Amino acid sequence: MLSAGILSGATLRAGIAHPAIPLKAAGAVNRLSKQIRHRHIQAAIREQQQATNVARLYARRIIELASAAAATKLATTKLESSVAVQTPKEWKTENLEENRRLFGESISSLGETKLERVWAAGSRICSLALLASPLAVLVPLAYISGDESRAAHYAWEYAIFAVEKAGPTFIKLTQWATTRNDLFSQTFVSKFARLQDETRGHTWKESTQILEESLGKGFEDILEFDEKHYQSRSNSVDPIGSGCIAQVYKAKLKKAMSMYPAGTDVAVKVTHPHIVDKVCVDFYIMNKLTSLLEKIPRLSLDYLSMKDSVDQFRDIMLPQLDLRVEARNLTRFRRDFADATQVSFPAPIPGLTTMNVLVESFVSGKPILDFMKKAKREENEELATIGLSTVMKMIFLHDFVHADLHPGNIIVDRNET
Repeated sequence: MLSAGILSGATLRAGIAHPAIPLKAAGAVNRLSKQIRHRHIQAAIREQQQATNVARLYARRIIELASAAAATKLATTKLESSVAVQTPKEWKTENLEENRRLFGESISSLGETKLERVWAAGSRICSLALLASPLAVLVPLAYISGDESRAAHYAWEYAIFAVEKAGPTFIKLTQWATTRNDLFSQTFVSKFARLQDETRGHTWKESTQILEESLGKGFEDILEFDEKHYQSRSNSVDPIGSGCIAQVYKAKLKKAMSMYPAGTDVAVKVTHPHIVDKVCVDFYIMNKLTSLLEKIPRLSLDYLSMKDSVDQFRDIMLPQLDLRVEARNLTRFRRDFADATQVSFPAPIPGLTTMNVLVESFVSGKPILDFMKKAKREENEELATIGLSTVMKMIFLHDFVHADLHPGNIIVDRNET
């Protein structure tokens, strides 16, 4: 019993904790927590000091950059005040919209009264309707007969003839359409691509009348037209090319003009007769038609901005009727690409440029259309690189872009020598 009791008492005492043990454990925990808090505080202080140092360095750098910018601006201001920098007159376009409006009013031949304008528009609509009327028969016949039939051939040929007779506005629209293979069929593009560099021109008699009006009756004392294109039977000279606005003859200078000696090959560009009348009437009709369509409630065509598109097309088209504008543009391009080795622009001859006649240096070569059809892959890649580089320079460096770069306006010189 005694031994059992001793054993029992020992067991009971072992199950009771000593009163000093909890105090020692609590003190160790407190010291550990204080150390952890101290380390966190020290880390936060270091991070704050680092952020403060970075902010000071950043502020110092900003102050240095601001001081440098202020010094540069001060030096630039002193330089500009000491040297008068003249902006090229081609860049003075602050009144561009007003100049275009005044130019359009000055060449407009629609008439001053509303009755005269309506009569001119009505006459033009009737003539266009008569011109397009044969297509009402030819197109269904071509559709029934098939693409390879004679009816289809006649339909395409008459469509091209009708566009040529309709005038420069429709030719220009067709030229644009033939560059959009993504919008029009390959057959349409291939058939109408002829209009890019071959359009129906006017007679030599009409050209001589325009040359006399522009350069005087003694123009033959200045220009000697190429004998290769002279027709003895009709006593006329054939053009080497014809576009929607003008046609071009090859000639030589009989006497020196400015820096160009006698015998220099030149290209003589003559506008088509009565071109201004057709263009002004066409834009008047399109303007009224698009305005009417946009006002019809149920059609909801105002979101297409058709009238704005017509106005933009007019603003691009009207200046092209004045060849003096083209001469100024050529001068600007020659200045911008003076250092270029793979791109050149013809030079207008001073004293031989009027609204309807432009005499410029002759550029020999082949149309780029010939290379697009028959050229090797390496030549096509080189031409594409040159063309892309030229357009990028126009856009990003010169801020002056050629807005009519269809294939008919690009000539390639192999320069094999």
